[in-house]
Amino acid sequence: MFRTYIKNLALTAAALLLYGAGTVFAAPDSEVQLDTIANADEAWNEVLEYLADADSRYMRFAVHDYPTLDIAVTDLDANGRLEVIFRTSRISKEIVAAARMQKKPAGFIKGMEHVSAVPIGVHAFIYEVTEDGTHLEPVKIDILNGDVTADAPDLRKLQYVHEISAAMGGARLYHIHTLVRENAKEWGAPVQPYRVLYQTLWLTDNTLFCRLDATEEGSFGIYEEGMPEAIPRLVRVGGMELSPSNFEGSEFHESFDKKPAVCGSVCWMSGADFRKEDFRANVRTLLAASWYGFSYGMQ
Repeated sequence: MFRTYIKNLALTAAALLLYGAGTVFAAPDSEVQLDTIANADEAWNEVLEYLADADSRYMRFAVHDYPTLDIAVTDLDANGRLEVIFRTSRISKEIVAAARMQKKPAGFIKGMEHVSAVPIGVHAFIYEVTEDGTHLEPVKIDILNGDVTADAPDLRKLQYVHEISAAMGGARLYHIHTLVRENAKEWGAPVQPYRVLYQTLWLTDNTLFCRLDATEEGSFGIYEEGMPEAIPRLVRVGGMELSPSNFEGSEFHESFDKKPAVCGSVCWMSGADFRKEDFRANVRTLLAASWYGFSYGMQ
């Protein structure tokens, strides 16, 4: 169990001690760990093969869809061993193509462009540097109270620690809002359904737990002015259905969205060039920029 938590990034992972089986391990220097991540061919190949497969499937069956990639280096559990997160999403421009084919007004098409930026699916690969700092091991994602695919967390929404839970052995809890949408059943429909998942995340024992605490359902209304409006319909919390107004005034909503005195950050780097053969040539620089932009914030 870890006895020391990072309070400032300047302390780096090298200063942390890991306790296990009566032996004390010093976490490798963060620069060494960044080298390990950059050179972890097996992990990178798994992610890039997943994206290539998605590209191929979309070209055959969903020509207006494409995958995205974002990368972040973190230490979510403050154990001194860095994680690399590969967040992928599925973006669909089908609603934009439909609006153009129907010769909708320019403002309406612009609104559909905004809505189409909301992913219709998210996925993540996470790896953590091993205790000896020589290679990566995969981190399991465990979805609690939800569906492993439909309720996957959008880790791009990770920002800062909301609570360090004594009851959970010092686990650092992160609250996120995962926004996903679905293509409307009616082709070219002006109203597009969405869901917001209120999720609590924590990393422990090489597993990222994701607890689904509440679900908001609604739709985007598109107006000729071009800006979509999110219109919530209902919120489900612990088996109860609440109206949007009752949910906003609830104790859960106030507690979930409460910000710490000092907010931390997760620094995401775009992997938009993942299709290029030399994509990994400069990846070490991206990883370092991401890590040195990471912080927990303070309670």
